[in-house]
Amino acid sequence: MTDLDREIPVASGKRKRDELATARRGNRLLRALSIVLVVLLALAVWQWQMVREQRDLATARQLAAAAAAHRDEQPLSLLLSLESLRRTRTDEARDTLVQGLLEPRHNVVAFTGHTGWVRSVAFSRDGAMIASASADRTVRRWDATTGEPIGQPLTGHTGWVYEVAFSPDGAMIASASADQTVRRWDATTGEPIGQPLTGHTGPIYGLALSPDGAMIASVGRDETVRRWDARTGQAIGQPLTGHTGPVYGVAFSPDGAMIASVGEDQTVRRWDARTGQPIGEPLIGHTDIVTRVAFSPDGTMIATPSFDHTVRLWNAATGHPSASH
Repeated sequence: MTDLDREIPVASGKRKRDELATARRGNRLLRALSIVLVVLLALAVWQWQMVREQRDLATARQLAAAAAAHRDEQPLSLLLSLESLRRTRTDEARDTLVQGLLEPRHNVVAFTGHTGWVRSVAFSRDGAMIASASADRTVRRWDATTGEPIGQPLTGHTGWVYEVAFSPDGAMIASASADQTVRRWDATTGEPIGQPLTGHTGPIYGLALSPDGAMIASVGRDETVRRWDARTGQAIGQPLTGHTGPVYGVAFSPDGAMIASVGEDQTVRRWDARTGQPIGEPLIGHTDIVTRVAFSPDGTMIATPSFDHTVRLWNAATGHPSASH
């Protein structure tokens, strides 16, 4: 073997050792860079958390200071204290909350003006106006913030006004009365809209407007549910019959497809809002007068309170009872 032949394997081995050493240095460098990146990331997260905590602390202290400044205005002071504690627990917020609970201030705005029992109230959708119905035969409008009356009382009913409701757009107020009429009013001007809706043969105890504002449903002592075109005031179809006693409460499902009614016969009844046909059998379970009815926001449940000391929940689609409390 010549010297050249011996030098070739030596050179090849050296080259492999150099390549291996270079690769190891590269791996060490990568590991070092990875560690640095992890440390930098952890530092960035820690700094972000510190900034957020400092921001929340500053906001919490501002809220606590506002709660202390409005200590005599409850529930505003209590709500500010609770929001402060939700952000970050501080001694200031805790002290203000405890003081507010131990020394409550009852800042209730009393809306005075009716001269008889107030039977019903309703908020406009934007919360700016309240409408009230009274045994003094009037409907009144109020500024929800100040409690000041808006305009003059709405007069026209000749009997107790049992129920009042706003249209979904807040433009109209509807009222139901012992004088056997439903009346519509312009919520802004207080002027009556069209003629009274007549057809019931007894006092009207409840009413509701459909979610689209196109239909009014009313119920009363004559044991019927009646539907009206909210714009024209014309009756829609025939009265819905089936109840065997006065009907006290009525409600539309959120999609407007179903009407539910309740009354003295202790039943809950469901109706197709468009056709007026009953849906399924009456819902039976209450052992005394059922006074009101409401749908859950998703329309899947019906809730009913009763003189039997219970609130019952029903599946709106099947009519099956869901719970009783």
